Amino acid sequence: MNRQIKFRGKCVDNEDWIIGNLLITDNNPNDPFHSMPIRKQTQIVAYFPGDWGMGGWDCIDVSPDTVGQFTGRFDKNGKEIYEGDMVRIRENIGLENVGVVQFIDGCFFVMVEKSKTYTFRHALHIKNSVWKDMNANIPIEYEYEVLGNIHDNPELLNPIKPWPRPTRKSAHG
Repeated sequence: MNRQIKFRGKCVDNEDWIIGNLLITDNNPNDPFHSMPIRKQTQIVAYFPGDWGMGGWDCIDVSPDTVGQFTGRFDKNGKEIYEGDMVRIRENIGLENVGVVQFIDGCFFVMVEKSKTYTFRHALHIKNSVWKDMNANIPIEYEYEVLGNIHDNPELLNPIKPWPRPTRKSAHG
């Protein structure tokens, strides 16, 4: 695998963004027979340098709704792109769109809502493509720019809304 797998999430104590590895556990350490309902605990494991070279690893509780995976892509300014980011897509043929980065069906997409009835997915892994119309082949180059994210900048969501994740129905009902 050629990309770094890491996550970010907002700390529940101070709303700072924490970047590291995702850890989801049950938080019932003294209940071996699971007589109580299992409570999930979402944490980011990160290294903190500390003073005088005395740093170490720590597990930080984060809000599960804010957790997003790094896409492996950077925007035009070198900023990392994560799930939940609002991204502007510019094409060298003059088109521009804004959407939300989401992970759907094993791929990162920028979900762009053009109207209440028309939404399209732009695969984030695309760097360049060729648009074919009749006999013309026009190379298209994409440029991405992170504008903010849906957690810190909810005002950017209007009128764009995240694509609803499909729910799987049980075979029994």
